Amino acid sequence: MSEQENNISKLLDEVITLQQHHEKIKNSNGESFNIFSILKMQRKEVKTHSIFIYELLNPNGSHGQGDIFLKLFIEHVLNMKKNIGKNFIVKREDATAENKRIDLTIESDNYLFGIEIKIDALDIYKQLFSYHEELKNRTKGGKRFLLFYLTLNGKEASKDSLYGLSENDYQCISFQNEIITWLDFCIKEMALKHVIREALLQYKILIELLTKKMRGIQMDIENILLNDIEKLKAAIQIESTLTPVKIKLQTKFWEELKNRLKKEGKGVKEYGIKPINNLVKDYYEKSRSKKNFGLKFHIHDFKGKKVYAYINIYKSIHYGLRIEDNLGKLVKDTIIKNELRENLGIGNAMPDKYDSWIICFYTQEKINFYNLSSYANLVADDNELNKLITGIISHIHELENKL
Repeated sequence: MSEQENNISKLLDEVITLQQHHEKIKNSNGESFNIFSILKMQRKEVKTHSIFIYELLNPNGSHGQGDIFLKLFIEHVLNMKKNIGKNFIVKREDATAENKRIDLTIESDNYLFGIEIKIDALDIYKQLFSYHEELKNRTKGGKRFLLFYLTLNGKEASKDSLYGLSENDYQCISFQNEIITWLDFCIKEMALKHVIREALLQYKILIELLTKKMRGIQMDIENILLNDIEKLKAAIQIESTLTPVKIKLQTKFWEELKNRLKKEGKGVKEYGIKPINNLVKDYYEKSRSKKNFGLKFHIHDFKGKKVYAYINIYKSIHYGLRIEDNLGKLVKDTIIKNELRENLGIGNAMPDKYDSWIICFYTQEKINFYNLSSYANLVADDNELNKLITGIISHIHELENKL
């Protein structure tokens, strides 16, 4: 074993020991018990995050603490400290003139704030542009307005969503930084209000899980790397291998899924501008590569059209049913969609609301192939991968039987 290989091995052993240590502490403190995770609600933007944050921000919320959380939010998340005004009104799913809905709005005598929340959902065409125009139209009487884009890590909105807006027209904020800081201040204020404090702690732990910001272990690893140059070099070497690892793991997923479908006699086809193996490579190595690709197979005929099962990737794996014409082109037909959904119900994935999908679902353990930690154990472990693929195929069979 070379000296560099030895350093990498030592670093990995040290990190594994740290992980086991912090996991033991979490279990002893009860931090592994998280009500949001148990109920499978950890990544639901509307039913978890926007509604929980709204309840805290609402001065008339069930917490009974008036505007204390709202003022802390304005100061530590929106970074507004002066001349905010009074007479606050907080709304959730605030309808616009175009019948769209802004996740949260906060209005005072002097300001109108609009906040769009994104956990996993894709940006919608002209979404932030539309919200910006709505806020501008509502404040023609002299109020100032600000538009905020709240994501897990503070990423920028897509060009499609901005539709010409500049970086000065909106502000990026994150759960990882601003929301966790706000929750810390809220928890401090609720030191003697134990029920509210515990609810805030549960939500903070959830955010730390989603953003991978478990501060104890992160600080320990930082100290190791900053105090040992050889281990820092080893970490850099490990980092350089992550992209090839991601490519191999995602390729393994598609190959195993394709083989299982073939064994079941499905006429499975790849779709995309290249073979899937090449698209997976481009997915990580080319920022402008095509991100929508996957597998499909025919399952049903309906009114002269063909119903296909699709397993697709953009960021997260999602699957469901789509309609194609005899030339293999996707059909967008609201009437057909609504007719078929009478028996199928509704899906839980973002594309479910698009007319190009009859119904669409995320996998039970949501897999984001950009985020290695969200899928590594599910794909690298053959038994877990088998469960994942079985779950997808079984659910598609259930949908097929309802047609």
